[in-house]
Amino acid sequence: MIFQNGYDWNYLSQQFLTNGVARVAVPFFAMTSGFFLFSRVQKSNDYLNTLKKRMTTLLLPYLIGALFVFLSSAILDSILWPEKSPSLDLYKAIKLIRAHPVAFQFWFLRDLIILTIVSPAIFSIKKIANYLLGFILAFV
Repeated sequence: MIFQNGYDWNYLSQQFLTNGVARVAVPFFAMTSGFFLFSRVQKSNDYLNTLKKRMTTLLLPYLIGALFVFLSSAILDSILWPEKSPSLDLYKAIKLIRAHPVAFQFWFLRDLIILTIVSPAIFSIKKIANYLLGFILAFV
């Protein structure tokens, strides 16, 4: 069956799966991760223990993976295209590994690490905003 715009069931089902269901997966995972992090972290000691655990479960695999991909890419580029491979200084290498990994799929891990670190600040701002909103509404 072909619909008005020339789309068939195959196209519509693929669009539903890729743009409807799959696009929600990463933000949903980040939201639920934050929810479970906040439900476990009540005191600053809990937060420090959580950060220590995340160092081994998030940061270490991220750095190892980013370093491996960076070195592999640099070595292959220098072997296959020696005339095109740019000179690389230490600052640029650290920036590529830390903030902009060659394997761009690591963006999610990088953002999850950042959110884990800044989550207490976000939670505190949310609390302060709620109190401020309540204070403002009390006088309106």
